[in-house]
Amino acid sequence: MSWRIADSIQSARIREALYILSGPVIDINESNSCQLSNEIELCMRRQLATNGFESGTRDVCLRVMSQLLNTLYDYSCISECKQLRTYALASSRLAWTCLANEPPLVLDTIQPSQMYMEFRRDVHTRHPASPNPEGNRIVGVVWPGLRQGNLQGASLYRAVVLTA
Repeated sequence: MSWRIADSIQSARIREALYILSGPVIDINESNSCQLSNEIELCMRRQLATNGFESGTRDVCLRVMSQLLNTLYDYSCISECKQLRTYALASSRLAWTCLANEPPLVLDTIQPSQMYMEFRRDVHTRHPASPNPEGNRIVGVVWPGLRQGNLQGASLYRAVVLTA
């Protein structure tokens, strides 16, 4: 959860900076409307990693805790759980740092729309409890993988998946 939220906040900050630099000429919601030079993109990532770190990780942590409270509303004691807040802040810091890295480090998870993805030995490891240990169709992710740059980038750690 912290990874998705950190990505969302960093993307919003980059779009806001683009809007400030380019003015109302570009559509900030259109990803291809303005191409950044490598130097500007690197500078933005550096700023996110340094100056934006404290406020960014704090925002991510607050959103993670808010989502947990909204989802688990029957357990009001969650809001006072110091260990959970500490864990949420630590995961927020990790996510923020990895995504602000150059190139960014991204989690390789399978979205519900991709549930019929094929098993690839170079980026996946089969979990021993898979319904079909020799199957080629991924039916679930036990542990996400880690990629460099984007989901097509180099696989740093393979995802652990269930196959059928």
